[in-house]
Amino acid sequence: MTRGFQTQLRFLPVPHTDFIFSAFSEEHGFVGVVVALGLYFLLLMQIVHNAQTAPDRAGMYICMGVGAVLLFHLLVNVGMVVAGYP
Repeated sequence: MTRGFQTQLRFLPVPHTDFIFSAFSEEHGFVGVVVALGLYFLLLMQIVHNAQTAPDRAGMYICMGVGAVLLFHLLVNVGMVVAGYP
C-alpha cells in the first residue's frame, strides 16, 4: 500500500508501471533512491566484470549487450521522472 501524496492523489498516471521510480522515491526518500541506484551500479559492475573475464568474444559481447540494455533502460526511466520542466 502506497502512502505517498503523488500516488494517492493520482498525480502520477500509472504509478505501478511507468512511474515506479517516482513512486518508490516518494515512499523511501533519498536514502532509498541512493540504495536502489547503488544496487543497480553494483549489478552493472558485476556484468562488466563478467564481460572482462569471459573466455571468448561472444560471451563478452553478450555481457556488454545485456549491460548496455539495462543501463539504457535505467537512464531513460530514471531520467523521465527526474527531468524538470524547462
